[in-house]
Amino acid sequence: MQISIYQRLFEGWPEPRLLLEKDSSGALRIIKANDLACEYFSQKPGTLDGVLLEPFLIGANHDHILRSFEVCFQSGVSLTVQIIPAMPGGIRIRSFFLNPLLEDGKVTAIDMGARLPAATDDSLQRERDDAMSIFASIFDASDVGIIVTDHHRRIVRVNETMCKTYGWQPMDLMGQEFTIIIPADEHDIARRRHDDFIGGEHVERSRELKILRKDGTLANIIASSGVIELSGHRRFRISTIVDISYLKQIERDLRFAKEIADAASNAKSTFLANMSHELRTPLNAIIGFSDLMIAGTLGPVENANYREYLGDIRFSAMHLLDIINDVLDMSKIEAGQMRLEKQMMELPPLLDESLRLMRARASSSGVTLELVTEEGLPALSLDQRMIRQVMLNLLSNAIKFSPSGSNIKVSASMGQGGFINVAVIDLGIGIPENKLDEVMRPFGQVSDPRVNGGQGTGLGLPLARTMVEMHGGSLRIASKPDIGTTVIFTLPTT
Repeated sequence: MQISIYQRLFEGWPEPRLLLEKDSSGALRIIKANDLACEYFSQKPGTLDGVLLEPFLIGANHDHILRSFEVCFQSGVSLTVQIIPAMPGGIRIRSFFLNPLLEDGKVTAIDMGARLPAATDDSLQRERDDAMSIFASIFDASDVGIIVTDHHRRIVRVNETMCKTYGWQPMDLMGQEFTIIIPADEHDIARRRHDDFIGGEHVERSRELKILRKDGTLANIIASSGVIELSGHRRFRISTIVDISYLKQIERDLRFAKEIADAASNAKSTFLANMSHELRTPLNAIIGFSDLMIAGTLGPVENANYREYLGDIRFSAMHLLDIINDVLDMSKIEAGQMRLEKQMMELPPLLDESLRLMRARASSSGVTLELVTEEGLPALSLDQRMIRQVMLNLLSNAIKFSPSGSNIKVSASMGQGGFINVAVIDLGIGIPENKLDEVMRPFGQVSDPRVNGGQGTGLGLPLARTMVEMHGGSLRIASKPDIGTTVIFTLPTT
């Protein structure tokens, strides 16, 4: 009697309905199909009983449906799937419930019944079917991992990319709570976020987090989520998973490399600072004793060659001392040990003092120095020693690369934005445009056969720029070969 009633209900069900089981090979076989199911699959009534289901499934939807059935058999959990039948005359997509039938706690068969469709016209149904077909194709073809979860937090669909990337099998995930891929200490917050998201609360849609691979290791990902609502007010969260573990490893490697480089740079700067102090002490002695001997303080040096050699010794010692002083200043700056000692002062007297210190060197090279300053320049808060060093470095370069008989002009004027512009203009050999960046790097030089006696350490301009920038200003160069060079630096008035 009960079987007879069930048969009448089954056959009279107002939508397609099938009863399926696994055969000895594990394939899904249709035990019974009502007439509407036969019509849905474009078959004559009674012709589906005892045949395999798989030949009637098509496209990317095929694997998902088979996985859903397997989950239903193994877990005993009811699922909903979208069926796209293989048939002539186009595509008709329907949602089917998969309801497991249990005997002694084991799933022996699945009752597969179509959902009752919402009232709609044919055009809307066709649009819905087309949209579902497109969604299914994109879902399975995507090279980005995708997980769909329902309001019960269960994973209802997962694409192949997600499984392959993190080592899972679809059967491991389908029907399980999504926290199966979330580290245990994140479960509570993940559940709250999921429920808030499904419920329409304002939650961050994209975030960086960690998920579990099948082997238990962690992967760094960026998850972007959205919510879709289907008939019956059923809401699902769709999350795309982009793996960034490789980028995170690169970030860690770069951070480690930077720490090593910083440590090496600090060690170098400390070493240079210590060595510079140690070297300056004997050099000062060499220079002092050379001055005494040249002056004949304890008696004249009779041999002319010896007097010439003493001059060479003094010149070489002074040159080496200049190099060491530059290296010491640069190492202090790199080590963060250089500090400004500012005081309010007028800029023109400081510029004039710098020119007076360099006039002897300019005169010996046959070069004249000229200072032009604008009236009424405001007093500035400056580190006097640093700005003097900037001027001495710029003037030294200008004198070194200017031909005899030329003039070097220094000007100071009020610029824009509350800055004073200081320019050092020479008519020397100039710098090629493609070398301007090079001369601004520490130890950068321009090899030029027209320059005799070497070009120095290559620290003068980088030091000058750094010292100006420490005051809140800037330094730039404009130069053309055989025409000259203009170096302009700015100093703030406030």
